[in-house]
Amino acid sequence: MKCYGLSLSDHYWMKPNNLEISWKDVNFFTNDFSMDFGDLVFKNELSHTEDIDLMSPDNTSDGVLQKKWIISNEKRYLVKGGSGLYNQQPYNEIIACFIMERLKINHVAYSLYQEKDKVFSICENFLDIHTELIPANRIYNVKAKKNHDSKYSHLLDCVNELGIDNILDSINKMIVIDYIIANTDRHFNNFGFIRDADTLEWIGFSPIYDSGTSLWNESLTAIQNPTTKTFAKTHEEQVKLVTDFSWYDRDALKDIPQECYNILIKSEMNKERVEMISEALHQRIERISEIATNSKKPQNIY
Repeated sequence: MKCYGLSLSDHYWMKPNNLEISWKDVNFFTNDFSMDFGDLVFKNELSHTEDIDLMSPDNTSDGVLQKKWIISNEKRYLVKGGSGLYNQQPYNEIIACFIMERLKINHVAYSLYQEKDKVFSICENFLDIHTELIPANRIYNVKAKKNHDSKYSHLLDCVNELGIDNILDSINKMIVIDYIIANTDRHFNNFGFIRDADTLEWIGFSPIYDSGTSLWNESLTAIQNPTTKTFAKTHEEQVKLVTDFSWYDRDALKDIPQECYNILIKSEMNKERVEMISEALHQRIERISEIATNSKKPQNIY
């Protein structure tokens, strides 16, 4: 209630009956907000002082990783940390961006951000005063799922029900990038669809974001076969859902393992682990390239 339920991902809020305020007065897209709460979270401190201003989008941010919103040059940026022994997630975001740039996949651009002695990832908000993000989980629940339908087919049915056009190509690319980076956390709340907040018309699939839980960051010793949370239990099963590989460019990724090494070697990981991850990434690129080469022509699932 201290921030009226405002966020930087949608346009819903709670207006107290006794206050004469409007959306224009309080929204975080065009108005300044406090960074007190985010600073407290990053210092791993709790405060009970009445001087802390809680008018902040940090109160409505989801996820388990340390994060905060900041304003720089009138733009809104999300700063997000990592976890575990190696604090690997921020570096993974950069590697995922390199790959998606090469494959021309629409994505949120991340860079590294250092505060004191810790490294974070940072990205500009891809939404604005006229747009909002609707997570895939909301789409998935617009109608009851039939027992014989898969998660994949049900999501597509819901998308068709709402009249969201031209999303199959984006889902194909999301499945492929998640295969390459061995993403284990692409659940239905960290991808979604963008809607015009004024007209409620659908704009399309959101740029891909939140790819840090990947590249075996949860494994301390060995490269393990990763699982996935999106449409299947394994990436090998999930990649069979891709209907078109004609856009995939194997040559564009030929130096990505070396780029991965160059980025991770600057992290807190030892050289042996960096080499292990870079080689595993190379093997996954080779495997997806083989799958793409042997794939059939584009399928019309309708």
